[in-house]
Amino acid sequence: MKRLAAMALLLFLAAGCGEGGIGVSGTVKFSDGSPLTKGTVVFEGEMRSFRGILSDSGEFSLSDSSSVEGTVTPGEYKVYIVDAIEGAGGSVEPIGMDYDKEGNPTEEPESDEPKLLIAEKFTSAETSGLVATIPAPDGKNLEFKVEKP
Repeated sequence: MKRLAAMALLLFLAAGCGEGGIGVSGTVKFSDGSPLTKGTVVFEGEMRSFRGILSDSGEFSLSDSSSVEGTVTPGEYKVYIVDAIEGAGGSVEPIGMDYDKEGNPTEEPESDEPKLLIAEKFTSAETSGLVATIPAPDGKNLEFKVEKP
C-alpha cells in the first residue's frame, strides 16, 4: 500500500511539472534581414516574464528561473529587447592609431560610450509594439523585426 501511494504521489508531481509549458524560440532581425546579435529578448506577461539571450545569428530560446529552457506558459506577452548595446567598457589601444613622441594619440579615438543597436522604442514593453501569443502555431520559429536607431 505504501508503494502504491508513493507511485501515485510521484505521478502527481510529474504531471504538475509540465504546467502546459511550450517551447519557444525564434530570431530577431532588422528590416534588411540582418540579425540583431546582442541583447536579451524579454517576453513580459501578467504573471511571469521569460528571457532569451540573442546569439551571433540573432536566435533566442526563452527561459525563466523556475522553468526548463524554452518552456513558456501559454498567454499573451509584450515583447521587448534589453542590453542591445555595443562599445561598453574599457578597450585596449586601438589598432592602427598613430602617436606623437610623448605617446599622445595624433587622432581622436572612437568613443567607447555604449551605443544602442536598435531604435529606443524596442527597449520597453510599453513602446515596442511587439506582441506574442503563446501557444503560437509554431512557438519555435517566432521572428521579430526591429529598426536601427
